[in-house]
Amino acid sequence: MSRTSFENYGRLAASDHHHTVIAGRYLNQLVAEKLIPLDVMEKLDLGPKDSLLEIGCGTGNILIPLSFIAGSSSGLDHSSVIGRLAERLSGSEIQCFMGNFLDTDIDGEFSKILIYSVVHCLSDEDEVLMFLDKALGLLAAGGKLLIGDIPNVDLKAKFLASSEGKVFQKAWETEVESAGIPDLDLPEDTDTIEFNDAVLSRIQNHLKLVGYQSERMGQPQELPFGHTREDLLAWRDS
Repeated sequence: MSRTSFENYGRLAASDHHHTVIAGRYLNQLVAEKLIPLDVMEKLDLGPKDSLLEIGCGTGNILIPLSFIAGSSSGLDHSSVIGRLAERLSGSEIQCFMGNFLDTDIDGEFSKILIYSVVHCLSDEDEVLMFLDKALGLLAAGGKLLIGDIPNVDLKAKFLASSEGKVFQKAWETEVESAGIPDLDLPEDTDTIEFNDAVLSRIQNHLKLVGYQSERMGQPQELPFGHTREDLLAWRDS
């Protein structure tokens, strides 16, 4: 994973910024962010018999609500991020792992795995495939893995070129300006992958080669970046 992005999240978590900002969203998306867990739950078909792992769980904005649905829940992220997550937990209902996923060993299998708003922080396509292969190695037979909130530049360009997109963008710029953007003062990360339709198709081809079915899924427009991001669900029949 890009070391700059990984450490940036650690610095954010060690600051006094709001949990929504730490997750890479704007404060004016706070209400929209609360809709994410329901969308994830439906796509993963999450239930009380499931063991859930969220890779890149942040401070728990998605994982904590989902933990009330899943039979057991686990999360992995930067040590500073996990520290902020632990502050929000009343007990040990979520098992926490600390570290960069590619450098961290996790024992066991999980029936549902979530990777949300993470893969665009990886360095290149090879690292994305390495990341996914390692995650799939933790997926139980008959389980499902959701790669969520993928920023697709082709999807974004198509939306912004539409009449709806132009109206949205103008309103968005006004809203963000009035809401104010926190001065995060973090190093710019230029060593990250850019997703488009071709990259996503190659990822799906790779999943097929390693024995998994997959489906690209749109996001509800009410989600924080619902117009320009999509999800990818992967599974293998038991």
